[in-house]
Parts: sequence; structure tokens; C-alpha cells
Amino acid sequence: MLFLIISTSLGCFIGYTLSLNYKRKYLMYKELEEFLNYFKLKVSSSQTKIKDVTNEFFSKKNKPFFPYKKYIEFFENKHTNAKFELEDYAFLNSNEKKELQDLVLDLGQLSLREEIEKINIKLTNVNQSKIEKQSNYKKYGLLYIKLGLIFGLLLGIIFI
Repeated sequence: MLFLIISTSLGCFIGYTLSLNYKRKYLMYKELEEFLNYFKLKVSSSQTKIKDVTNEFFSKKNKPFFPYKKYIEFFENKHTNAKFELEDYAFLNSNEKKELQDLVLDLGQLSLREEIEKINIKLTNVNQSKIEKQSNYKKYGLLYIKLGLIFGLLLGIIFI
């Protein structure tokens, strides 16, 4: 009986851990959408540096998902051919990392009007990606938890 409880708990834990990747992706895109809206507001209302806007936005967050400190460091060292890498984010696949890099690296490169137009396009793309990530989280997140539970129960029953 104890083995059944342990195997079921372990299965649920594994399922929950796998579902966290989908949750992290969704939360990162949600946070990025909020940041782009904030950035657009700040850019259209004043000539504020990217570093200041980024610091101001993310300092209000408890535990931001977006690696804003690396982002700020990139902009401070842009003239030295620094790179903005997302290697620490194992829950993102290579296409998502490339998409996020392309999304944020060209901020602050255009005139005010062009910048706002570009941000609006980016917001549309981020919103679509966020909806897709939310849908995947709802679909696959629960699936992994349920599969973990079933696997744990099956393992417990087999070994009893």
C-alpha cells in the first residue's frame, strides 16, 4: 500500500514537472506582451532609454520570467558585439528562443513612428503566441499530470 502511494505521488510529481514547461512558456509570453505594451506607452510619451524602461517595468515584478538583466546588459554592451542568449531557458525550444531574440533585439532602432508601428506588429505576434502557449498549457499540462497519475498507479499496482 505504501509503495502504491509513493509511486502515485512520484508519477504526479513527474507529470507536474513536465507540465511546468508549458506554464513557463505561457507566462513568459504573457510577461513579454505586458512589457511591449509598457514599452510602447513609454516610447510614445517620452524619450526614455531602453535600459530605464526595462528596469522600471521588471523591477515591479516579483520573479520575472524574461531575462531582463541579460537584456539590459546586452544593450549596455551592444557596441562590443555582445549577444543576447537564452541558453538558460531549457523550457524554450530553439525556434522560440530565436523568436524571442528577434522580437526584442531591434527595439530602439527606428524613428518614433516606425518604432510604434513595429511594436504593434510585435504585439500581435506575441499575443498570438501567448494564446497558443496558453492553449498548449491547458491541453498538455493537465494531460501530463493525469498521465503521471495513471503511470504511478499502474506502477504501484504492478509491483503489489
